[in-house]
Amino acid sequence: MYRSRAYINVNVNIKEGEIMDRVVLLNALPLNAFPPEWRDYAIQIMKAELEDVYQDIVEAREIKCYIRHPATVQLLQEIFEIELTPSAEAYKYNPDDIVYIVTLKTPQRGKEATEVSLEDVEFYEMYASEGVWL
Repeated sequence: MYRSRAYINVNVNIKEGEIMDRVVLLNALPLNAFPPEWRDYAIQIMKAELEDVYQDIVEAREIKCYIRHPATVQLLQEIFEIELTPSAEAYKYNPDDIVYIVTLKTPQRGKEATEVSLEDVEFYEMYASEGVWL
């Protein structure tokens, strides 16, 4: 069985059970994460199913968390049964990364949520491609 990843201009088939390089977890997508030499690029964001995120995490060689919010990181640890550390480190895009954005359904402006449940978050998968015009 194959799960097809439909990049903006590239199709990559990942065979079920194949080891992937790295899954990246973000709480937002900073545009300065992309290489400065990329002058024209397109970004595609698609809502992701929890089961797909889980499968990618299970199959990944590395999981890197760029989420600084402790309650969100704690929730992800519980859902995926993995160890994560909150991080305020800046993410730099790597085309081989599988990038998931984990965001609160209702942003908490001016305050920090101390408890987050699965019902409070949404998962999105991001694809980027250089030299694409929409």
